Amino acid sequence: MKTFVCVILLALRAGAATYYVDPAGSNGNNGLAPQSAWRTLLKVGISTFQPGDVILFKRDAVWNEWLTPPSSGAIGNPIKFDAYGNGRPPEFTGYYTTTSSQWTNTSGNVWQITLSTAQPISQLKFVRFGTIWGNSQSTQSALAHDRDWFYDPVAQNLLVWVASGNPVAHFGSVTPIVLSGQTLIDINGISNIEIQHIKLDWYDGYGVQVQGVADHIWLANMMADSRVPNATVPIGFYVHPNGTPGDIHILNTDAHRNYVGYRFDNTPTAIELKNCRAYANRTYGLMDNTAAVTYSHCHFYANNIATGISTDITGTPGPINGGNNVAADTPPNVRGFMQYPARITVTYDDPGLIDGSHQYIQSLLPMIQAKGVPLSIAVVTGYTLSQQLVPTFQSWINAGWDVNCHSVSHQYFVFPNAFTIQYTGTLASSVTLSISNKQFTITAPGDPSAQVSWDFSSSGTDMIPAGLDTLGGLIFTLNQRGVFSVTADPNMKPAVKSEDLADVSAQDIKSSPYLLLTDKTRLMSDEIGWAKAWINLNLTGIGGGHSTTLTWNPETNVGGYNVYRSATSGGPYTKIAGPVPNPTYVDYAVNPQQVWYYVVTALNGSSESGYSNEIAATIPGSWVYVYPGSYEDTSTEGIAATAGFAGARGSGSMTPSPNAGTVLGSGVNIQNILSQGIVPNFQNLSDAQLTNKLAALVFKSAVWGVPYGIFWHVNELPPHQVGVMLDALKSSGATLMSNTQLVNYLLGTNQNSGTTYYADVTSGTDIDVRPVATSPDVDQGATLTNEYKYDLMGIDQTQFGSGWEIGSFAFVPEYLGHAR
Repeated sequence: MKTFVCVILLALRAGAATYYVDPAGSNGNNGLAPQSAWRTLLKVGISTFQPGDVILFKRDAVWNEWLTPPSSGAIGNPIKFDAYGNGRPPEFTGYYTTTSSQWTNTSGNVWQITLSTAQPISQLKFVRFGTIWGNSQSTQSALAHDRDWFYDPVAQNLLVWVASGNPVAHFGSVTPIVLSGQTLIDINGISNIEIQHIKLDWYDGYGVQVQGVADHIWLANMMADSRVPNATVPIGFYVHPNGTPGDIHILNTDAHRNYVGYRFDNTPTAIELKNCRAYANRTYGLMDNTAAVTYSHCHFYANNIATGISTDITGTPGPINGGNNVAADTPPNVRGFMQYPARITVTYDDPGLIDGSHQYIQSLLPMIQAKGVPLSIAVVTGYTLSQQLVPTFQSWINAGWDVNCHSVSHQYFVFPNAFTIQYTGTLASSVTLSISNKQFTITAPGDPSAQVSWDFSSSGTDMIPAGLDTLGGLIFTLNQRGVFSVTADPNMKPAVKSEDLADVSAQDIKSSPYLLLTDKTRLMSDEIGWAKAWINLNLTGIGGGHSTTLTWNPETNVGGYNVYRSATSGGPYTKIAGPVPNPTYVDYAVNPQQVWYYVVTALNGSSESGYSNEIAATIPGSWVYVYPGSYEDTSTEGIAATAGFAGARGSGSMTPSPNAGTVLGSGVNIQNILSQGIVPNFQNLSDAQLTNKLAALVFKSAVWGVPYGIFWHVNELPPHQVGVMLDALKSSGATLMSNTQLVNYLLGTNQNSGTTYYADVTSGTDIDVRPVATSPDVDQGATLTNEYKYDLMGIDQTQFGSGWEIGSFAFVPEYLGHAR
């Protein structure tokens, strides 16, 4: 019987066929030799194969198509999909390269191209202009700005608006992502197949998807690298929740720059990840919601661009750690990842709020200056301490530090509760509280001590909190009456202005306590506007030291010059400097893009000559608002802009889903620059741990262009670790900027018309995740069978080093200058 089975297996293998696919081939061929290769993946998908058949795709070839394996193999005799020839791996991609000659001018600034692929293009979601993602429009008539585009799926015409000339000449390249919503390899109800040596990229759906009743699947030596920031997809390798797949092996693979690298849902069984890597995915490297996934010899790094720390592995209940995985936050040491400068700001928050905060940062400034870090300092303006620190704040500005507004009270806008009040007296027969048009009224017949009628409408004009002007003063005054029990909400800040209390109508505060709220919209507007007004009143030179240099013709035999300034041409002028020894003066911004008019007088002893000719100058000041909380209402963005703030750091609405897509290529929201606090994720770490976590943040910023604002408060880091933090950022390659410098940089990039989003081109080469000699992945992979020993490039894993690598690339030593 055993002999009979062997004969049958040999017969099956002997009858197996090998098919070849080459974009230069023809679907009219038989596909059975390289010289008679098929042309398209569609041809493969509509053909029928037998167990043991092999379908080979030519290396150095590119297909704008997706593959749907049509047939199942047999246990022990799978159908195999692989590569042949030399060169780069076969590439299945949505990246559709256009040339200048393919575009025609339809009218005015609108140009058109007809897209042509083997499979119809039913929709487009993404078009790339150079390295910036364009703006989709719903009609051709809506095209009005550079990078606006419209797609007609019936005619398969792509139309774009160009300021001047041919689109390819104007933008450098125009590249639609044509496999929109598709899965590049869709394994649906098919079993016993093996796929190796395929590169998948530029997709906005799935790289590989397994669905339906599919089992005994091997995926090896592959890369799924999307790069397309499409909401909650793409996913590199995905086991779909429909069906019950099992016995799935994912070996020697890479899944980078997706939304999720590897994701598994529903109730599959026996899924193995081995020798796999996932770097810089927009949320997670590995997400398992099945409890069926075991991962070993894997390396996950710098995943989740919406959080300061990396979130590499997640899921409910999550995967099983099979051991031998590279430790979290271990830098990969790949050939290159600096596609963008990693723009990072470092901000110290809250001077003016808590006594001791300013002394703490003052003691650190010499060290920070010695390291050459452009620190930003976000000051709170609404407390008595704030007023006392005006000379200190001004000294920081004068020394070149970037001082920003950080609210009046430091009230978090997500906490609207103010205080609870109840009448505790005995004389009043009834007690009601009303607030209307900022008029605060308590009616208490029979108890004069409880009668209240206060007007809060003018409190916002006061720059120093006093009496009833603030919630803290109001609570104190009410409690002094002796007939009220008033308790502040734990999240209420005492410097919140009383006029921001929300309206209420005749609320009974005798029978039970009543919770007063703030009017959130009014609170946000007042906090942001008053903070700016306070700084305007008390400080000069805000805007990160942004200035204009005035020069005028020098006089002979003079003892210097006096400089006068006016907000209007022709005066009246106010003296702002003098004596100035040289015919040059630097003036600082007071308001964003403020135009000032200057005149100069020459000094001869104590007397002045007449005024010079008037000099008009625009000072490029950029006010930056720093939100006091982590997650704020997005309506604050419009309020900050209306108040005159060019940008804002850190309201944190860029949460993991779906807003993590706000990367530099598609546009960063200048009114909501992502910020990350030191607490708690960067605290209580060793120096090495802190360095590695910050290096991961720099890595993902450099891959996606996401700017990060890092902030900390008094005593959250000891002085030694503040130095470690700054050194780690610098050694990891961060481009350190102040908040104002970052806002000014974004203002100089490409604005998406009608939005506060600004996009920019990449300034480096594309990332290269091949390992170098110091990579933690070298020789750390599991040794697999010879079936999988050839890496994505076709290199034999067993020829170099003492073991296999983690990932789809084998390390090839380079011995420069001598033979080995």
